[in-house]
Amino acid sequence: MGLKSRSEREAEKAAEAERAAETKIGAKSRPLEFPSANAAREVPFHEGFSRVVETVFVKDVKGTFDEIKEFIDAKGPRTKRDVDRANSLLRKAHDLYITAKRERYVWESRNKVVFAACYEKAVLDLQREKESGARSKQVTDADVENRFATMYPDEYESQDRKKREVKLLEESMANLVEVMGQVVRNLNLTVKP
Repeated sequence: MGLKSRSEREAEKAAEAERAAETKIGAKSRPLEFPSANAAREVPFHEGFSRVVETVFVKDVKGTFDEIKEFIDAKGPRTKRDVDRANSLLRKAHDLYITAKRERYVWESRNKVVFAACYEKAVLDLQREKESGARSKQVTDADVENRFATMYPDEYESQDRKKREVKLLEESMANLVEVMGQVVRNLNLTVKP
């Protein structure tokens, strides 16, 4: 192993500076993302299910929703072709429901990460009060929730509203599956083969 020339050392320094700059830019654009310490222990999805999972989630949520609603609201006589289409739309409605459930889980996970710091500050504030003697009772989850709401009212209101909206969206998609299922049952009873 020989000594490196001046130009080789300068090239290495430039490459190292470039890597450091890319790392810094990446850290600024995604401050909450970091590699999992448990990545080596994570159990991967079965390969067959991984391919299926991607097909279950609806890409065009609004278009699919509108297609189902249009079919449900359509008037006039129904044919055998409508029965087949209703069965297909029932499957699409279920896929919409699954997609809504996934979106709720994703939102809740991201929300936990984003608001963890706010909750932590609320806990620390309550603990300081307890240590100073201004508070004599045990700190409860409700106390932390209330302190978070008073310390960060805009964030809390936004979080609470979004949590309710996401839950209502999931419930609405579950209802759409039920309604579409009823349409299918009615068509199977009324349309002659």
